[in-house]
Amino acid sequence: MWASLPFTIRRRVRQLTGYGAPAAKISDKGYDVRNIREFQAGDSLRSMHIRQYIRTGQELVVEKLPERGALVLFLVDVSASTRVGAAREKKAAALELIRYLAGSFIAKSHVIKIVAFASSVEAESAVMGSANAIEAFLDDIETLKIDTKKTDPQDAIWRASEIAGRQEYPADVICIVSDFLFPVETWQRLEDLQGVADVFGLIMRDRIEESMPTVSSGIRVRDAETGATFFASGSERVRPETTLGTIDIDTCVLSTAGSEQQWYDVLYEFFAMRADRR
Repeated sequence: MWASLPFTIRRRVRQLTGYGAPAAKISDKGYDVRNIREFQAGDSLRSMHIRQYIRTGQELVVEKLPERGALVLFLVDVSASTRVGAAREKKAAALELIRYLAGSFIAKSHVIKIVAFASSVEAESAVMGSANAIEAFLDDIETLKIDTKKTDPQDAIWRASEIAGRQEYPADVICIVSDFLFPVETWQRLEDLQGVADVFGLIMRDRIEESMPTVSSGIRVRDAETGATFFASGSERVRPETTLGTIDIDTCVLSTAGSEQQWYDVLYEFFAMRADRR
């Protein structure tokens, strides 16, 4: 099932080796033909179909797509706020989701790297191209002992930028799996990250977060990470997808109570939408 999940990258794939699904960006190098059309001003001469021109005199352009596989970097939130949930913990749901997605991407000849973060980078995998390697690393994350509680993704974002900008195995796609309960100053860094790679967010949300009553008065709540109690308004809920949308980062909200089939259906629509936006 997951092998058939559509996956379009909204940038040119930069890997030097491997084979995989095409990126959205048209290139005059590569082997997969996307379209044939008439030559236009500004087209590269290298993209012209020379044999067709010699035979018929038609000036046709062959639009090609890169055939190289991408490096997909997962940033997974393992902070204290992800260790709560009515159906199951958000952390457990996130790791299960990554198992499915990583398998889908590997089936398309992409490779995977995973960075787990809380208030700093807690664990980082090698570049992986096999399901066994990914499973072993996710098992390590499940048993990871984290002393800090507060969520601060800034170190993880900096590391992702570094990986995206390097010469060998640069990250083409960055998938952030989190509840996105981030400090305000984080959003500018995410916008900068979007400038160097194709970034999208998968928001893990539990039904507890949807059950706060909509009332105008204050409600006393307890911070899942620090243990501090404070009063919050019940008239509005935190919607990180709105903020992420303003910086052109696509998001998909997934329920911790969702089944594998439900997740697949939601993600199928999400990736199909991204393909249409290219």
